[in-house]
Amino acid sequence: MIFLVVDIWLVYFLFSALSLPVMSFLTMEKSEVIQFVSIILGSILGILSEAKERNEMWTLKRAMEACERTEKMQRNRWARLNRLFAIVMSVLPLMLIVSVGSGSPYSEAYDEPTLPYLRAEELGGDPFDWCYQRDLSTPLGGHVYSVGETPYAGMIDDWEQLSTELDFYAPRISVLAAPLAHELRDYFMESGAQTLSLDGFDEAYYAEFIKPNTRLPNEPDEVHQFLILRRGGEVLYFRTEAPDDLRDRLDEFAAIFDQYSELS
Repeated sequence: MIFLVVDIWLVYFLFSALSLPVMSFLTMEKSEVIQFVSIILGSILGILSEAKERNEMWTLKRAMEACERTEKMQRNRWARLNRLFAIVMSVLPLMLIVSVGSGSPYSEAYDEPTLPYLRAEELGGDPFDWCYQRDLSTPLGGHVYSVGETPYAGMIDDWEQLSTELDFYAPRISVLAAPLAHELRDYFMESGAQTLSLDGFDEAYYAEFIKPNTRLPNEPDEVHQFLILRRGGEVLYFRTEAPDDLRDRLDEFAAIFDQYSELS
């Protein structure tokens, strides 16, 4: 029963408590996948072992109540293997946490992006000194590419934002693309999302938020723009602080989308 409760709690945490469960699943690193699978397998093994032990105890109890003569119970040939497997599944996640640790998704700096990208400078913003780029593709989640440029723009809840960034998702399970697009829309755009009509795309959303510059009143207000495109099982997410309206550059974003589709 304890193992069953742990499994239920784990599933609830992953798919309800996390802010972006589909994104967390897609960007889950190999070590994290092993940890997750080992915990699930260990819990399932515990449930099966507990059920077998309980069945044997009930059998013995009924025999004793009926005053029946019981024969010596056959030795469980799998007991040692089950015990060893349970120990490995318990120790493996801890070893991976200690050896691998937690890495930042933006840890590789480039002078020029090698992935398709639309710079803030091309959108009327400031040029960048260097950009951050990462291929977050995993065997479990599929292809995930990310490009962003400095400086950091701050935080949205616990999500670190760059001044301009582009993320492309091609989940191995294509049906996850639609809920992912909705999660990105609800998380970053909230109630400000506008639905766009763009040929060749199943969904397109845009949002603009203007933050008054209270610290430097003589400077322009801060502009935050978001764009989400989905076609089939692929999603493109883009945000920038550059002032040019992203809706005037939809053809360019569609071309970038096609380039990422070819990479995937």
